[in-house]
Amino acid sequence: MTSKYIQAPGAVVMIRPHRFHPNPETAFDNAFQRTKGNLSARELSKAAYEEVSAVAAKLESEGVRVHIFEDRGSKETPDSVFPNNWFS
Repeated sequence: MTSKYIQAPGAVVMIRPHRFHPNPETAFDNAFQRTKGNLSARELSKAAYEEVSAVAAKLESEGVRVHIFEDRGSKETPDSVFPNNWFS
């Protein structure tokens, strides 16, 4: 595959969360862990799942290969959408 842009990735890794919620240990200094509004835990988790799914679909429609992993929430992994946590 040839990218349209030289710095565009040909493939990405994404984690689709099933039980996402902000991690109180990292939320203070991580803007991606903060929420706006009064979403319930279930609503926030659903929104995160849908957002990751939509981004993956958009990337694939643009020709990017998406390696998506499912975090089904069998363990307490509130910030699993950040792949660096999976690789480190």
